[in-house]
Amino acid sequence: MIEKIRRTLIIKYTLVITVILSLGFAASYGSYRHNGVKLLYDSLYDYLTEEVWEAEEFLNNYNDKTEIHKIKSDIKSLHNFSYWIIDKKIVHAEQPQNEALAKQLEQRLLTKNYEAGKIYHENMKNNRQKWYFIVIKQNLSLNQAQKGEVFVLANYTPIRKNAKTYIKIAFFAVGIMIILSYLLASFFVARSMTYIEQSYKKQKKFVSDAAHELRTPLAILYSYAELLEYNPQKKEVLSDIKSEILQMNDLVDKLLSLARYDNSTIALQKEPVLLNKIISEVISSMQHL
Repeated sequence: MIEKIRRTLIIKYTLVITVILSLGFAASYGSYRHNGVKLLYDSLYDYLTEEVWEAEEFLNNYNDKTEIHKIKSDIKSLHNFSYWIIDKKIVHAEQPQNEALAKQLEQRLLTKNYEAGKIYHENMKNNRQKWYFIVIKQNLSLNQAQKGEVFVLANYTPIRKNAKTYIKIAFFAVGIMIILSYLLASFFVARSMTYIEQSYKKQKKFVSDAAHELRTPLAILYSYAELLEYNPQKKEVLSDIKSEILQMNDLVDKLLSLARYDNSTIALQKEPVLLNKIISEVISSMQHL
């Protein structure tokens, strides 16, 4: 039983510590994602405001001359990109150096229906690498009867990659912490169980000694009762004495069983009891008082 209590406590302590650590890692990961994306949103809105102002100045004097600026960007760097579009035609662009990725972005922006002011998350695959972008569109107010649009994009691929790396590190750290938690729990449980084990051993010793001390006088009384049973006048009384002694012997046996009790080796067995029989025996034992 003591061993079962020890195992239960170790498992509970380990689970509690593991859950607390997991919640801590989850909270820090959520905070990292939230703050990182929020920072991107804020910077992208500022960038959009600047681009809209520049685009309106440029497009009001538009002379059908397209300007394309390519920005060298890789999967590990944060960059903002912009596209100015009139009547589904790109007239100005700051786009990735990667030609294939730039064409995918152009096609996506020209064909997909974006709502002005709404944030979109786009992902594209190129050379076995996946790129992630935040896209915001803003309509332009032009002098001519033309439809102008400004798109700004933020490459947040590094944040996604860092988040995945963080998750891997977190899982590894949680695994290490589980092992350490188990060892710490085992140590503290062993210390706290010392007093419980001592009390339990004393209790077992007391029950065992009490049972043995009771068994000896009961055996003597039972022997005397058997000798006196031959007297016809005392036969009924002595029969009751023997019955009570047998019940006490049964109680002593149960007390000894309790002293030897181990939850892992002994299973409790339930048996039906005749209540009428017990009541009759009690009444019979009281008749001579």
